[in-house]
Amino acid sequence: MPIYEMTLLFRIMTRPELKEALARCGKYLFDEGAVIRKIENLGTRKCPYKIRSYFQKETEASYFLFTSDVSRDSIYQLRGAFIRDIDIIRGSIRMTEEHKPFECTAENEALPVPYRDTTKKMLDPRNAKRPRPTKPNKPKWGFNTGLKYYPFQR
Repeated sequence: MPIYEMTLLFRIMTRPELKEALARCGKYLFDEGAVIRKIENLGTRKCPYKIRSYFQKETEASYFLFTSDVSRDSIYQLRGAFIRDIDIIRGSIRMTEEHKPFECTAENEALPVPYRDTTKKMLDPRNAKRPRPTKPNKPKWGFNTGLKYYPFQR
């Protein structure tokens, strides 16, 4: 299952109400067979613009970030559940890429820049773009005057 990040904006509530709303969102995820990896509280902030939700204009929200493994088929049900929930002002779901491991060699990084492998690959003449050949007798621009010379040259 791919990893998804769900950013949820909750309306300003008391701590017990917020706890119930978060538990409800977790239940939505568990009902769809998701595995919650992490829940982050990003704090209470002002919204970048006024958001209208259920006939109320919201200017502040509590931001939460859920990271979970969810099947692709259940994303639509989750979006629908988040839209129908009264306490959620705005919710977005994004697929994240897993970070691929990379090799870090200290010997290569300790070398001066011209001697590194990455610099050698970049400066390799086989990778350089060759200029397009131009016809030797053809001018670079066309004279639209009908004359054989450029009349504005001093």
